[in-house]
Amino acid sequence: MRTVFCLLVIFVPLALWPGLYNYALVPKQFVLHLLTALLCLLWLRRGYRNSCSLNFSAPLHIPILLWIGSHILSSELTNSGLTACTEILNQISLTTLCLIAAHALSGRDFICVTWAAVLTGLCVSVIGIAQHYGVGFLWIPQAAPPAATWANKNLLAEYMICVIPLTGFLF
Repeated sequence: MRTVFCLLVIFVPLALWPGLYNYALVPKQFVLHLLTALLCLLWLRRGYRNSCSLNFSAPLHIPILLWIGSHILSSELTNSGLTACTEILNQISLTTLCLIAAHALSGRDFICVTWAAVLTGLCVSVIGIAQHYGVGFLWIPQAAPPAATWANKNLLAEYMICVIPLTGFLF
């Protein structure tokens, strides 16, 4: 399970498809959904193999379910049902990922996954710095360079905001 989490934090930020400009996040979403589904299967298999109940309770479960429910209810107001479905699936995927991480990773596994995320963040930062100075990686599709492997600067900033605290946690 730790290996799949490490693959997730490495390959989602680095997934890209050269020449794909209009849908630059599609490769990242594909990798995210594929590896989250694999994690779900591994988690269920481990629960079945160990004959333990997968029922769990935590203080945030009800707010998380209410939050996803609000996404589903607000999808009635969107112009595109496909866009609403895509966003709901993204939110369910991310929520499932958090729940599996909270219940399936030991402390040592969490440290390993955190190191993988931090080292991947370092690689993404180096790519962004190289793009800023025009040294390399200019072939990566972006709306507003330098954005490293993300579609625009804002997505890169969101990713870095998530990775920087993990760096502080390790040191």
